[in-house]
Amino acid sequence: MWSHRKRTHEKYADAKTKVDLLFKALRKKGYIARQNYLCCGSCGAYELGELFSKKGIPEGDERKAVTYCRQSGAHFKECANVYLNWGGNGNEIVQTAHELGIVCDWDGSHASRIRLVFAV
Repeated sequence: MWSHRKRTHEKYADAKTKVDLLFKALRKKGYIARQNYLCCGSCGAYELGELFSKKGIPEGDERKAVTYCRQSGAHFKECANVYLNWGGNGNEIVQTAHELGIVCDWDGSHASRIRLVFAV
C-alpha cells in the first residue's frame, strides 16, 4: 500500500511539473491558464465569462482559456490524470501538450474536456 502511494506521489510530482510547463506555454499563446481554479468547473466557467466580458472579448474562439478546478486537482493528486476545461482552440491545446510529451485523450468536440494522461 505504502509503495503504491509513494509511486503515485512521484508520478503526480512529475505530471504536475509537465502541467506547469503546459500552462506556461499556453499563457505565451494568449490563454488564461489557471490551475486549481475555484471550487468546480461551473464556477470557473462563470468567472471566466465575467472576466472576458469585462475585457470586452466576445464569445467564441477569441476566449482562450484552460483551467482545472479544485475538484479535478484533488483527483489529479490521487491518480495523476487531469481533465481540462478549455475555450479557444482545442487542437492548439492538444498540440502544445504533445510537444511537451503529454498524452491527451480528447474526442475533438468543443463540448468535451481534454484529459491529460499520465501513467501511474
